[in-house]
Amino acid sequence: MRAQICQVCLNSEILCTACQEKVDTGKISVRELEIIRKINALSDKIKGIDKADIKGIHETEGLLAIVCSKGEAPKLIGRGASNIRKLSKDMGKTVRIIEESSDKRSFLQNLIYPVPILSLNLVFSPDGEKYKVTVPDRSLPIPIKSFTEVASQILGKSIVIEFQKTYEKKETVEDKIHKLLKKMN
Repeated sequence: MRAQICQVCLNSEILCTACQEKVDTGKISVRELEIIRKINALSDKIKGIDKADIKGIHETEGLLAIVCSKGEAPKLIGRGASNIRKLSKDMGKTVRIIEESSDKRSFLQNLIYPVPILSLNLVFSPDGEKYKVTVPDRSLPIPIKSFTEVASQILGKSIVIEFQKTYEKKETVEDKIHKLLKKMN
């Protein structure tokens, strides 16, 4: 497994000078180090994780978002999402795999998949810049608080989520007549 720390430090309880510096400067948190080591320990039981390239880990109370290199998500997800289920069970929280991307919209889309993002806007307010994410009026696959916390950690700005009512078009009398005529022809 490739991560922000070297393979030797990944498998041992102590850190080399370079990896210790990453922890000391805040490039990697102690908690992130613990999680990476836990994932590495699971690589014996979970096929494919040992070949993954993990770029970062973002955690909230009920969500663990693992950011990996582009094209690496299938290795972490596993066949039929088996790896995700095992990781979620072992970590005691929902695990989401997000591929690294310079496009903020696709990055966030992977976080709340399968719910589509209708719009993503940078909003300027007296409190500073924020991202406003608009999604359809239906439940998200993860709690709103977890989504906004992880998204804020990843993007470095506050996140405001807005729900847009989706209206189903009701069939009019003209539509019914048109449909009947189409069937007759």
